[in-house]
Amino acid sequence: MESYIYEALGTNGKKLRGVIESNSEFEAVRKLQEKELYPISVKLQTMANKDIRLKIRKKIKIKDIAVMCRQFHAMLDSGISILECVDVLRKQTENKTLAQSLGNVYQKLQKGQTLSIAMKLEKSTYPEILINMIEAGETSGQMDIVMQRMAFHFEKENALTRKIKTAMTYPAIIVAVSFMVVCFLMVFVLPTFVDMFEGSGAQLPLLTRMLLKSGDIMSSYWYIVFASLMLAMLGAGKYITSLKGRYRLDMLKIAVPIVREMNIKIMASRFSRTLSTLLASGIPIIQAMGIVKKIMGNSVVSKGMDAVMNDIKRGEGLSRPLSEVKIFPPMLISMVRVGEESGTLSEMLSKSADYYDMEVEDSIARMTALLEPMLIVVMAVIIGTIVMAIVMPMFDMYQYLGS
Repeated sequence: MESYIYEALGTNGKKLRGVIESNSEFEAVRKLQEKELYPISVKLQTMANKDIRLKIRKKIKIKDIAVMCRQFHAMLDSGISILECVDVLRKQTENKTLAQSLGNVYQKLQKGQTLSIAMKLEKSTYPEILINMIEAGETSGQMDIVMQRMAFHFEKENALTRKIKTAMTYPAIIVAVSFMVVCFLMVFVLPTFVDMFEGSGAQLPLLTRMLLKSGDIMSSYWYIVFASLMLAMLGAGKYITSLKGRYRLDMLKIAVPIVREMNIKIMASRFSRTLSTLLASGIPIIQAMGIVKKIMGNSVVSKGMDAVMNDIKRGEGLSRPLSEVKIFPPMLISMVRVGEESGTLSEMLSKSADYYDMEVEDSIARMTALLEPMLIVVMAVIIGTIVMAIVMPMFDMYQYLGS
């Protein structure tokens, strides 16, 4: 099959552009028409006309997946078939990437494939937990219940992610404002006073000369400073995305006192919620732990999950191996132990998830309350240093004039 670049009109009259796989141009046109698109032009994709912008896909957010699952459940509960559900979703989904993916899933369903396999073939578009849960739902015949659980799961996950982003927004704004204020003082304010001080004949203090030199470099060679900052950011980003850098960053997340409590409770909530959802749908614990490991968001904890899974395979329960990781709170370990002994592990994990959801909110509030004065102090020290560089020459000038 070959790739064809197309331009077409959608049902809403908007012009769409994309790439479609087909054996011929005629077949590509037919496929577009099946998707209720009206082709304007269809051309074979070559290296000469390949549009890099076509590779840029809008990211599918957790919120999009949650909405899809909620709508899927509502339609299944009304007696609509899976094929018809996917057809409706692909037409009304606002996220273009998700709509295109659902279109591919719809075509695979028409060819007789199951929903779980069709989604699995979509190159990591859908979370692994969703695919496994759908597979379990297909086996048990409880797809509507599975979609309801998945909607609830992703809604909680989206709420947790939103809380984390909200907590990080304020410190980021303070740092950005501080940086801009410092640059403004060094480049525009400090040189104005220095011209006056030098005219008086007074010797400038070392601190003033150092800051003045820094300001001159920033104003004269701003492009070099900007390029250096960009290179530093790219280098830091590349290091953080490497295995070694990611592991060290994750170590800091559970070691630095200010963020340790919040991160541990976030992971406890995520672990409890995900494992509870999987076990409640009949996923074997080993398979469930493999999925949980991937969504923890911390490579240090994920490595600990490997040891837990090995212990479970040897016949151990979950609570003792989990306590050996030495990261999860004692209360979670106790809840897991009680769940194992009473045969209600899924229910105990669900209660633990609800508890740690509330604890995460408290931890975020405490962290924000602690970070606020710390950032203000740091900002005051930096700006105070620049003010001292301006004030010190004034005293020297008065002493010089007085003598």
